[in-house]
Amino acid sequence: MKPRSGNCLFNVQIDEPMQDATTQNQLLIRWLFVISVTWGAFELTSLAGGNNQHSLDVRVLQFLRSNDDLSRVAGPRFLGEAMRDMTGLGGYAVLIGVTAAVSFVLRRVAPSHQRFYLLTVLGGYGCSMLMKFVVGRTRPDVVPHLAHVSSSSFPSSHAMMSIIVYPAAGLLMSRLSVLRPVQTFVRVGPLALAILIGVTRVFLGVHYPTDVFAGWVAGLLWLWAAFAFRERLKLRNVDAIGEIGSSSTSG
Repeated sequence: MKPRSGNCLFNVQIDEPMQDATTQNQLLIRWLFVISVTWGAFELTSLAGGNNQHSLDVRVLQFLRSNDDLSRVAGPRFLGEAMRDMTGLGGYAVLIGVTAAVSFVLRRVAPSHQRFYLLTVLGGYGCSMLMKFVVGRTRPDVVPHLAHVSSSSFPSSHAMMSIIVYPAAGLLMSRLSVLRPVQTFVRVGPLALAILIGVTRVFLGVHYPTDVFAGWVAGLLWLWAAFAFRERLKLRNVDAIGEIGSSSTSG
């Protein structure tokens, strides 16, 4: 099928070549590597301080608060309000809306991509809830919480689900574009947004930094596994079609 004419920005033929799919998997691996190494370094430094008031987790939470008033974020007064506004982008209401909007677009141009996206998001949510249940880490009580929370702390659902919902949408939607700058922006922008959302959770005092790192790593691992499994199925289907074609020709 040839790309639809008269549209220089988007191309509804998004069954990309295997090379492009491999590039996206490599991109996920790079993201995962960088965040995992950073988390590992943070964990080692935190362990050196022990699980007490001197741990790096605790010190970061204290550092981000005003010395005069622990109920205020350090820095300009508007910063705390900005953190509360931005953290909402990782809330369930917004993520459900984003998932629905992306699903609507994908349904019109590639139903198989829509099904994959929904399964990836729902599976990631299930993993997040399971990890919270198994680990059962309590929320930090080092500083006053600046947002309402009720579930356990590890991993951060805001961090994990944001890094699944937004980058997965970006990777799939980037296949609609034929312009390299647009593809780059749509792939990298959602990752930056997900990282920003995770950072807000620490600023608001509702998560330890290690909770957020764990959410990022778990989310990227889930994304990589989902995309890798999908490409493996594609390769299997291609091989099966090739075998059928060979059999028909020889017969």
